[in-house]
Amino acid sequence: MARIVVTSGPAAGKAFPLEGQAEIGRDATSCAIVIGDDQVSRSHARVFRNSDGKWVVRDLGSANGTYLVDKRGTSKKKLTSDHILSEGDVIEVGKSRLSFALSAQAHTSVAAPTPRRKLTTGEKLKRFTAPIAALAIGGIFALAALGMGSGASTANACTEKNAVDNIRPSTVSIIGRDERGQIAQTGTGFVLRNDGYIMTNRHVVLTDQNQRLASYTIILPGQERELPAQLVNFDPIVDLALMKAEGIPDLKPIKWGKSSQMEPGDVVIAAGFPSDLFERTTGSATFSFGRMSALRIFEGAQFIQHDADINPGNSGGPLVNDCGEVVGVNTQVSFVPGQNTRAPGISFAIASADAQRLANQWMPLQ
Repeated sequence: MARIVVTSGPAAGKAFPLEGQAEIGRDATSCAIVIGDDQVSRSHARVFRNSDGKWVVRDLGSANGTYLVDKRGTSKKKLTSDHILSEGDVIEVGKSRLSFALSAQAHTSVAAPTPRRKLTTGEKLKRFTAPIAALAIGGIFALAALGMGSGASTANACTEKNAVDNIRPSTVSIIGRDERGQIAQTGTGFVLRNDGYIMTNRHVVLTDQNQRLASYTIILPGQERELPAQLVNFDPIVDLALMKAEGIPDLKPIKWGKSSQMEPGDVVIAAGFPSDLFERTTGSATFSFGRMSALRIFEGAQFIQHDADINPGNSGGPLVNDCGEVVGVNTQVSFVPGQNTRAPGISFAIASADAQRLANQWMPLQ
């Protein structure tokens, strides 16, 4: 199996298997290859297979860059585009260097056997009694897990109902107004942190000419009151934006899920506030249910294709798994070629791998 070996830096000596797409960085919630290096970005680089089956490394807009180190280890070149990896290639991220072992048998080592010594009578007795004690303790835990102990709870089980209950308090309605105070855009967002940071789509907060609107407000679930918000940042390519609502207590932040672990057929739930333009929706968000179809890449970003209904007003809302974890940001639907008719069962959400990376870059550290 291919793998990455950290050859220098704080994590030197660690090895990580490469089974599919993996991100390199400091953030353990979004990266499969976690490097505890303060010069490494939260999501620094991505390693994946291209359409030819070759391993590729891509810098993710990191603060300090990703470098390819020459074979002698004396010079390096900053990566400005995707680099197709070869056996033994070394890249530098922050103060760490990572070596790529891509062949199936590369860097395989077997520890030398330790000579056995004869066991004493006391040691033999311990070896005999320890498994019995473990079986007894394991049986107690098994009974508790089956609900035969003291009150097993299913409140945190991964079910569609619990997923809806988890994401409902974190889903907000967004309204953008022009200079005359008229509603120009409506959409959905979700709470990233309890200090008021909210993620949505770029097209929810900008005009068709990519201009900021005059003002923004949000409506919390189950409330009628509109609360002021500011546009903090947006990505010019990926359809994502960050807002900040001020002075709102007790916001419930979402939990990120890993889009890289989603597979075709997995349950997904789309949350949002569907509405017609120039009208607003109050109350709780609505939820549509579907299945993931595929993980696709467009314009350098990952998208989850799914068949949950996405209606006008749902843009920017969260797509969650059956545990209520956000795995995507709903952004668009597909249309029948040559017609202004929606193609049934084809919706797209920006994958959480990219959404979480941008959110972490835009928000100040707590």
